[in-house]
Amino acid sequence: KRSGTFRVLDARGQTLLQQKVESSSFGTFEGRFPIDPAAPLGTWQMQLQVKREGMWTGEFEVQEFKKPEFTLELVPLRPVYLTGEKVQARARVAYAFGGPVREAAVAYEIYRVSRVFEPSSAEDYRWYFAGEERPTDEQRRSKRPRGTLVTRGEAVTDDGGEALIAFETAEQDEDAEYVVRVAVEDVTRRWVVDEGRIPVTRRDHMAVVRADRKVVRPQQELTVEVRTVNALERPVSRSGTLHLVKLKRTRVPVAEGGLRGRPVAVKDVEIETATYPVTTGASGATELKLRVPGPGRWRLRWRATDGRGALVTAYADVEASGESEDPTRDARLVAARTLYRESEDAEVLLRSPVTGVKALVTYEGERVLRYD
Repeated sequence: KRSGTFRVLDARGQTLLQQKVESSSFGTFEGRFPIDPAAPLGTWQMQLQVKREGMWTGEFEVQEFKKPEFTLELVPLRPVYLTGEKVQARARVAYAFGGPVREAAVAYEIYRVSRVFEPSSAEDYRWYFAGEERPTDEQRRSKRPRGTLVTRGEAVTDDGGEALIAFETAEQDEDAEYVVRVAVEDVTRRWVVDEGRIPVTRRDHMAVVRADRKVVRPQQELTVEVRTVNALERPVSRSGTLHLVKLKRTRVPVAEGGLRGRPVAVKDVEIETATYPVTTGASGATELKLRVPGPGRWRLRWRATDGRGALVTAYADVEASGESEDPTRDARLVAARTLYRESEDAEVLLRSPVTGVKALVTYEGERVLRYD
């Protein structure tokens, strides 16, 4: 810890604040100092003097706030693009009091940020598992984007106050988000900036398949929801098929160079048993009801093709109680639902490789709560 004297001097060199301060065990201190609306403009100075150790200074600017004379907005011509397409956006420059700004020079930079687009936020309980919230647009704009600079340049607004910004993408590119930063200098020589993020993906939609239960009895009715969204996770209407397939665990030989001491491995083989034509409407969602015919593990798989013929698929697994063939002979616990509310009864299926034996089941939170 250290004690010292802290001072604040205005642009004229007059001392406006002088006080004793003491640092914390981490060598820091903090405080607040109000600035009068009539305070002199210019460079102000802070001083910290510690006896027999020295004096340190810092500076900050006090300036009058002036509303920018221009407004700037970046608007993509389409919300989402496919790889191989030309991406286009318009920078709109207008006077603060209204009316377009003609022949304004708009500087721009375009960055490519690799990103995997997944329809995770379409799940009902993402808020519970997501952790930290996504940054806001203002937070994003305050930092230079992390990515690869694609290009930079300058465009000039037309009579409508708009400047077209365009760049090419390659069809073989991986999914990415392109960050377009634009800036224009107004008549007071102040820079006004804006930023837009444009997804560019290889497929024109993603899908989510969800069953209302993960554990059922054979022939019990099951409600299945299919959702289709674009890279911005906005609903889109698509047609495809829902396939009900039986999962059969099959032993297959391990290729040369595989795991030592394991001549075979086990993988799931899908055996199709039924198909259902499905179209998601303008809401991007639809529901259908079906029944699984027998015990075992089942998969509800969505299949569709996008506008370029690429396969789009998603699935959800359910398990039907009863005896079923399983070459792995392992034990599994399967909960009927992902999330339960307090006081609800949870249903769990215990799949055992043997019959007529007792099993120890524990209920755990931060510790073992109970066992049966």
